[in-house]
Amino acid sequence: MAPCANRDSRASEVGRGIGAFAGWGWILVSVLFRYRIYDTVPGQAAAFTDFFLAYLLPVQLRHGARLVGGWLTDDGARVIAVWEYDSEESYQAIDQAVRTDPDSLVAQKRRREALPAMFTSVEEGFMHSTVPPAVSPPETTT
Repeated sequence: MAPCANRDSRASEVGRGIGAFAGWGWILVSVLFRYRIYDTVPGQAAAFTDFFLAYLLPVQLRHGARLVGGWLTDDGARVIAVWEYDSEESYQAIDQAVRTDPDSLVAQKRRREALPAMFTSVEEGFMHSTVPPAVSPPETTT
């Protein structure tokens, strides 16, 4: 994602998912990030990660979701995944496609019927970046 417009030309949009990057004159058109935090059953974080990599990730990627990363907390109690989408509409279309994909349905059935409980709860939320990725300040001349 590249910086989009001069701050002055879009200043009225600051606060509506578009934010000025202080002092550099750039506007960041925010993409949508979704996070999921899984509270894992003790001793099941590795099994959950294996299941995610083998069954869930391929379906998400096939439908256009972009995984930013996956993390395990130091105490091994939580698995966190962050996904990136172009917009809320993009997320909704991808989510619908994933939910109805036959491979997703098979994976969920397998998780319920053949695997031990791997997590106790899931927290999900959405966020927008306030910092452009890999953007350097414009060079100044003296």
